[in-house]
Amino acid sequence: MKFTYEGKEYETEKYGFPEIGSHYLTNNGNVSQCTAPFTGSIVMLVRPVEKLHTFGGVEFRETGEVRHVRVGEWFLDDFGVTTCVFRVEANQYTILEPVRIVRES
Repeated sequence: MKFTYEGKEYETEKYGFPEIGSHYLTNNGNVSQCTAPFTGSIVMLVRPVEKLHTFGGVEFRETGEVRHVRVGEWFLDDFGVTTCVFRVEANQYTILEPVRIVRES
């Protein structure tokens, strides 16, 4: 099941004990990231849903950062995936990073 928490999309996985770095639902319904060996009860494990975008045969993922873009970075604007060729101070954009080369069909 997918759900949104604080603007990020997550998907439920299974019940279990979270490992360091993984995400889980707390007793009050919040999403938390495990930062130390977990000593509590079994919890619902969740994972962030990667938002992927394809452009020119390359797949990009959203880094989760929204900020001013630096020259050479890839970002998402109203037209789709774009690379920054000069410094843009006017707006903040979702930063992207290339993940893999894909064959577009």
